[in-house]
Amino acid sequence: MKKLALTDFTKYRYPSALELSPDGRYLTFALKEVDREGDGYRWNLWLYDLESRESRQITRGDHQRQAVWEDNTHILYKTKELDEAMRARGFEEEWTVYHRLNVCTGEEREAFRLPMSVSGLWKMDEGRYVFTGETHLDRPNLLELTGEALEKELVRRQQTKGYKVLTELPLCENGVGMFNQTRITLFLYLEATGEYRRITPEDYDVNHVNVRPGQVLFTAFPFRDVKPVTEGMYRWDAERNETETLITPDKYSIDYVGHLGQKALCLGLVMRDYGVYEHPTFFVVDENGEVHRIGCPKGKVVNSVGAGDSMVAGFVAGYLQSGSYEQALRLGTACGSATAFSLGLATKEKIEELFGQI
Repeated sequence: MKKLALTDFTKYRYPSALELSPDGRYLTFALKEVDREGDGYRWNLWLYDLESRESRQITRGDHQRQAVWEDNTHILYKTKELDEAMRARGFEEEWTVYHRLNVCTGEEREAFRLPMSVSGLWKMDEGRYVFTGETHLDRPNLLELTGEALEKELVRRQQTKGYKVLTELPLCENGVGMFNQTRITLFLYLEATGEYRRITPEDYDVNHVNVRPGQVLFTAFPFRDVKPVTEGMYRWDAERNETETLITPDKYSIDYVGHLGQKALCLGLVMRDYGVYEHPTFFVVDENGEVHRIGCPKGKVVNSVGAGDSMVAGFVAGYLQSGSYEQALRLGTACGSATAFSLGLATKEKIEELFGQI
């Protein structure tokens, strides 16, 4: 057997962020590769044709991590661009520029730009998008200011440029850096007018987002001073411009949210026995606002790869078989746990064994 060399680790490539075209013909994914010269990583988007079974790279900017399908042939992807006027005055303010790319012909043009650092974008329906952007409690966005307000803020920042006042915990995070007084905020963008408006209050830090026409499910940490480990689940209705609290923010740490017909599904940690290290639990919020929950069986985690997919598959199968949320939750939990407790995917025997414990 050939021995591994340190340079072998630089040859690994990591696919992520898989997105299927509406007609199921194409699959986009982000491919992460080592950049030895830049001492970092390169991210570019690739396209896989499910009919020809061929893949090819479709972006070359080295910073593209997400594709948003608009129709069967067009995607949106983002780049970052510094504002030249602000840079000339010594400040680095960032625009997020979205490009519209035809994956068949390669034709590309700028679609729109947003005056902030955008972390995620989702198409709600024709001409309406939901996005998460970085905002700050301790300072306004320079790109949103004009005239006297802009000049006043530039003077203030110049006077405080040599230091930073830290007022919140945690102060920083690996791979992120300092984020004192920073929030991830949910916005609605209207392409026809270029207007964008805030959906979440200023002290909400948004985490998971799931979008469908007219509605958005999301989780958020509303806080000041100390960031909590729990978060709430909310549903925003675009037509009424109203936000409904489905799960209050003082109960669970939530890993996933999704739509299930008129119901809301989430995967969360109760944190009663082992804190953030315990197995997640399925929750379903029904049409009446009632929360259905089921726990996890005891066992030793051997390999968590595929456990999430197994949970979703079991939940869907359980609901189709019985029409009962309780049974769907039980089967989904048993399938996910059985995979996590196995070297490979779960077997029928293991699922049945754990199902009996729930």
